[in-house]
Amino acid sequence: MNNKLLGNTAGTELMRIGVSLPNTLLDKFDEIIEKRGYSSRSEGIRDSIRSYISYYEWMGDIKSHRVGAIMFIE
Repeated sequence: MNNKLLGNTAGTELMRIGVSLPNTLLDKFDEIIEKRGYSSRSEGIRDSIRSYISYYEWMGDIKSHRVGAIMFIE
């Protein structure tokens, strides 16, 4: 994984993009970034994209079957 891709944005060129979201999704995202203490939506979006890339690459590295369990306790 390229450290510049997932690392700190200091000293790197930032690109501006536009994103269209439903109000409900944006409201929930705003709640989360406030709880996590992000200084801006941009910071939250960058962190979210980094997490998505890490997850995608981790899942792509799995070559065998996946097994899961769901438990309900009452």
